[in-house]
Amino acid sequence: MGVILDSSVLIAGERRGESIWEILERVETACGEATAALSAVTAVELTHGVYRARTDVDRTRRENFVEALDRVMAVYPLTLDVARLAGRIHGEQMGVGVSIDFADLIIGSTALFLGFGVVTLNAKHFQQIPGLSVSSLQRLLEIPIRRLTPNTSRPAACSRRPQPARRSGSAPVRRCRRATRWPSPAPSAVLLRRNCRRASALL
Repeated sequence: MGVILDSSVLIAGERRGESIWEILERVETACGEATAALSAVTAVELTHGVYRARTDVDRTRRENFVEALDRVMAVYPLTLDVARLAGRIHGEQMGVGVSIDFADLIIGSTALFLGFGVVTLNAKHFQQIPGLSVSSLQRLLEIPIRRLTPNTSRPAACSRRPQPARRSGSAPVRRCRRATRWPSPAPSAVLLRRNCRRASALL
């Protein structure tokens, strides 16, 4: 099973002073043992936040957060297949009077193409994408992290490289499922720069 983390989850965690591992613990609590990854759109939004920081202290903190995230998480690019899927979804939904934010559209389409779900704090936004599995962390934010994980072990959310599921025609994916191999051709720009064990030693 795999999930794409929406930017809202990471931004909220960073503002609360949580580490990448604590955020992944919340994800694992909500979704069970799952492979977590990002869309390239989230990299854009987080980098934007670094340069919008009002103080040097805030900028440095955000830069450190983004760099730590980059060492741990795989980032899926906007491929031609994802772009075409997003265009189809956007066109069909606009035809019935539903407007989807562009960033949410790309994040959701990336997850849908891979056979992943989305974890977000803005569930209503992603529920506008037909067939997408959406999990909300809104209630979990109210629970102290120590109550979620009584042990000190690292979460399994990024312990394996995420792999996309094969698509069958243009039918929407109804739920997350474990992938067996890359679609053909494989997205060459997908990066997992460090495995979790090595990254944890750097944090």
